[in-house]
Amino acid sequence: MRTSVVTMAAAALVLGLSLNVLAQERPTTTWTPAYSGNYSSGRSARIDTVVIHTIEGSAQAGISWFQNSSSNVSAHYVIAYSGQIFQCVADSNTAWHVIGWNSRSIGLEHEGFAGRNNWTDAQYRASARLTAWLCATYGVPRTRTGIRGHNELDPARRSDPGAFFNWTYYMQLVGGSNPSPSPTPTPTPTPSLTAQQVNASSLSVRSGAGTGFSIIGTVRSGQIYVSNTLSNGWHRIYYDNRQGWCSAQFLTRRTGGIGRRVTASSLNVRSGPSTSNSIVGSCWSGEVFVADTTQSGWLRIWYRGAQYWISAQYTTTVQF
Repeated sequence: MRTSVVTMAAAALVLGLSLNVLAQERPTTTWTPAYSGNYSSGRSARIDTVVIHTIEGSAQAGISWFQNSSSNVSAHYVIAYSGQIFQCVADSNTAWHVIGWNSRSIGLEHEGFAGRNNWTDAQYRASARLTAWLCATYGVPRTRTGIRGHNELDPARRSDPGAFFNWTYYMQLVGGSNPSPSPTPTPTPTPSLTAQQVNASSLSVRSGAGTGFSIIGTVRSGQIYVSNTLSNGWHRIYYDNRQGWCSAQFLTRRTGGIGRRVTASSLNVRSGPSTSNSIVGSCWSGEVFVADTTQSGWLRIWYRGAQYWISAQYTTTVQF
């Protein structure tokens, strides 16, 4: 019995040392690049956070969505149930996976669903090995302040990785500590939303409030967007399923108009006023857009620099 206990203890020690060594080596990944218009080149901040997501579907579905030119989303890595790791965006570039944190984080998408207990040990171990390497490489703390869930950074709209994700086990595999992170500070409420009309022939939409931030899109003269924040001469507008910043110098406030606030967790944006029209993107719960036309239960809105359609059934009215 004593020999068995000693042998087991030695084996556990060897396993622990092996995992620790492997954690410092970059795991094998398969390069499956996202569409170049679904992320920003370069970074405007130092990497200090790893964000854990679920795809809400298969690994291949997630990869395909990142490669879709209409999705406007991406993550750096996708981890399959099998433990295979796919890289979709280079670490040196800014993936679009969590509003407000993209420039400083690495996004890890996982095959599966936030509401289902489908996690596999191979997936946990592959993901943890990758996270450990990212922490060692970029100086990210191996704590729950450096390794966060999508739901912790965007609690109003996201629930992943969900209640079935075993944070204790995951952090043990990473080799870090597991105290719950401090709650993400609640943004200061904006007194009111305003409708802003573009008065420049072409106006850049940027990832932050300043010309030093990357350009994520363009809006044009006459188009109207909803601003929820004014900071240092820049308006933050609902642009698509992201928020972007435009110089207030080229925007004029419009009053007396009607906006529409999205009430569905995710709402398809279509090329025309019918489900038979193609999906060009999506918008999320809480986002507000100006609607200038109603047709058979559909609303035409300004979205991503053009006019598209959403179902009025999943919106409520906002007055400006």
